[in-house]
Amino acid sequence: MAHERIVLAGVGAAQGVAFWLLIENWPKERGVGALFAGLLTFLSVATVVSHFAWTGRSYGRLLALACGTAGVYAAVAFWVGRQLPSAGDAFQGDDQRVFTWIATSLTTLYVLGPFLQIYQASGRRRFPYQALFLHSWNNFFVALVGLLFVGSLWAVLGLWAALFGLVEVEFFSELFSEELFIYTVTGGAAGLGIGLGRESQRVIETLRGITLAVFRILLPLTSFVALLFIATLPFTGLDPLWGTGHASPILLSWIALTVLFLNAVWQDGSGPPPYPRALIRLVEASIVSMVLYAIISVYGTSLRIGQHGLTPPRFYALLFGVILGLYAIGYAAAVLRRSPGWLAGIPGVNLVMALTLVALGLLLHTPLLDPLSWSARSQFARLAEGRTRASDFDYGYLQFRLGRAGAARLAALEALEDHPEIASIREGIRTAREAASHFEWQRIHGPEIRPEDFTIYPPGSVWPGGLFDAIRRVSSAWVTPCHEGEYCAVLPLNVDREAGDEYVVLLGTTGSAQLLAFLRDEMGAWRYLGEYQLADAAEEPDPVTIRDAIRQSRIETRPSLYSDLVIDGRRFHLVPR
Repeated sequence: MAHERIVLAGVGAAQGVAFWLLIENWPKERGVGALFAGLLTFLSVATVVSHFAWTGRSYGRLLALACGTAGVYAAVAFWVGRQLPSAGDAFQGDDQRVFTWIATSLTTLYVLGPFLQIYQASGRRRFPYQALFLHSWNNFFVALVGLLFVGSLWAVLGLWAALFGLVEVEFFSELFSEELFIYTVTGGAAGLGIGLGRESQRVIETLRGITLAVFRILLPLTSFVALLFIATLPFTGLDPLWGTGHASPILLSWIALTVLFLNAVWQDGSGPPPYPRALIRLVEASIVSMVLYAIISVYGTSLRIGQHGLTPPRFYALLFGVILGLYAIGYAAAVLRRSPGWLAGIPGVNLVMALTLVALGLLLHTPLLDPLSWSARSQFARLAEGRTRASDFDYGYLQFRLGRAGAARLAALEALEDHPEIASIREGIRTAREAASHFEWQRIHGPEIRPEDFTIYPPGSVWPGGLFDAIRRVSSAWVTPCHEGEYCAVLPLNVDREAGDEYVVLLGTTGSAQLLAFLRDEMGAWRYLGEYQLADAAEEPDPVTIRDAIRQSRIETRPSLYSDLVIDGRRFHLVPR
């Protein structure tokens, strides 16, 4: 056991030194930097595979597994590195690949790890489901032990340096802050912590057992809520879902939660169902209902794509919807098949989906499934094929959100010869290239608010003459479109306690939303009074809550120089213009 800990700590320390050398000598050239990114990924993946698949024997097989797996990840990382911007590039957006690649690497390695561990231990390409189940849960807690050891060690080192700092001995503080020391000690501590976790089987089994027990208790509750939500939809319809602008992530999260809890309960399928018959039927019904969750999510995302084109967030939402939909269909089939064992089809679904997840995660960071490239092509097609007007097109999104792919599509748009709005297109491209950021471009060229985007209260009212023009003049300083999930409203309220036409205007439901006040003066002209802000500066305004309160008429005025507003119990002061 001690030998294993020493080996894993040594491998981790060597990785830390290599990390330090790479980062200290990181080149500025994009091509060479991509090579360094590939090397960094190779070292990371090889070390992780070595730490978790270590058996103390079959060193050749372990080396082949670690290097082979790391080679695949390094090749993908090299391509990702090639896409990152260089100094002087005017376009933006490729940097997001770094964050998605890190998240994808961790997720896919976690999924792939049990397969590698079993193959390293047996040398055969047979993967018993019970062993996969145990490895997948144990690896999570082993990694937690490793993180706990690293965090604890650095807490001790920090106090060590502070203790000697009290007597003006700065040697330890300076040593512990050296980058080479940080990388080496952190890498070695991570290896040692993982070794401790691998040895602490009783602790790992206890943690696993507690976690599974918690999930076993929660599954009936989540099943009841899932069915209750489905039963509510016939009465509410789907319009409230589309109005939120974030229904798909919540629906998909509920499917993922159900998949997690169900696997925690089912485990390796060797035991009987842990619930009485009534709860089993409840769980089974909720599993089948997950198919509806997936359909609603995919349908909603597809509507957004059809209306506004593909963007990376919509690409991911659609992909996750399809993946979780396949899980839901597979599990529903296991429920409906009624085989001798309860949900006996789960292992087959999990095995296929695990390998599918790994493949898709890697392909997302290659030219085949690159979300930025797909989104750039989609946005290009909307304008090139005349599905959107040149004046409504977001050229800044291609320039500042879709990286090289967006810049290439802008060049392709500029090269169009037979488009009827080519002059407007080229002007839009020119202004996008001159802008410093997407926000700056939107401030000048963002979509304008339209009268039809507003809800006027009380219901059935019409626009007061001239008010919309006054709103547009004021709101032109901000980017506050009233579409794509946003909400804008106009309602009459007496804000200065004098007779006359006075209105409060809500613009949007995101963080940039505004609550504005307008007054018609004696000459019939509309005057902008100012913007309402929360009286309690410690609170954060919630525009969605404001929207819902306005819809339900939960709004009133309170005396002040100008009347305060009380919306859903929150008090807003008018900040005069």
